[in-house]
Amino acid sequence: MKSKERGFIFSIITLIVVFLVIIGGIYFYINKNIQSNQKTNYGAVVENSLAYYTLTYSANNGTGAPSPISSTAGSVIILSTTTPTRTGYVFSSWNTSSYGSGTNYLAGASYTMPSASVTLYAKWSVAYSVTYSANGGIGSVPVDANKYASGKIVTVLGNTGNLTKTGYVFNGWNTSSYGSGTNRAVGSTFTITANVTLYAKWITIPTLTYSANGGSGAPVAEKRLPGSVLALSNTIPTKTGYVFNGWNTSSYGSGTNYASGASYTMPSASVTLYAKWSVAY
Repeated sequence: MKSKERGFIFSIITLIVVFLVIIGGIYFYINKNIQSNQKTNYGAVVENSLAYYTLTYSANNGTGAPSPISSTAGSVIILSTTTPTRTGYVFSSWNTSSYGSGTNYLAGASYTMPSASVTLYAKWSVAYSVTYSANGGIGSVPVDANKYASGKIVTVLGNTGNLTKTGYVFNGWNTSSYGSGTNRAVGSTFTITANVTLYAKWITIPTLTYSANGGSGAPVAEKRLPGSVLALSNTIPTKTGYVFNGWNTSSYGSGTNYASGASYTMPSASVTLYAKWSVAY
């Protein structure tokens, strides 16, 4: 092969080698940048996914707010069951607004953490109470230590302190000291919307009096609760020239007849039963 031809071939080979070197360098550079960008982007994703945000509780003019907690965006947390206190108010819920006009969350409810720090404010309702009055009786009145928000249900307490009043019997509670308001039976419930005082309701214990009605030896009078059932006395009065013929609600014998020992339902007022006499032959 001539020298000139060999030189030409060598030049071609040299050009090819240079070209391949250049192509290889470009590929290496591009591939390196791609890998670098991937690492950078992956790092950003990891960094964002591990970002922590703070949930702060505000007592909102009260005291005793729970401690703040930190969590990642999208995580579900359980709100604290520790509730703050405020004189004259009762805790209602947590709210996203200090004015209570945002979203309500109950204590202990599930809450999804947003992608920013947040404050939940205590939402307050005016506290109402229920007070019991002996209303002339003696003994200890029951004490309801609860504080109620408007609309809550109250269960009426019983006569746990054994209130008594001479000549009277306890008959539940009433919203008026005169007994002219709303009756509240022991164990019943009502919805509270304001402070309430419940007064012991006293009713007179009626007396059943026996009248010999012109004779003698009438039975002793009895005091019984209204509505109670008793057996009338078997003690029979006497009257010269007459024979006893039972008891009657009228002294003239024109009312309702009752035999000795018969069942009798006590009315709500005192009553007198009169001996009914027939002429003895």
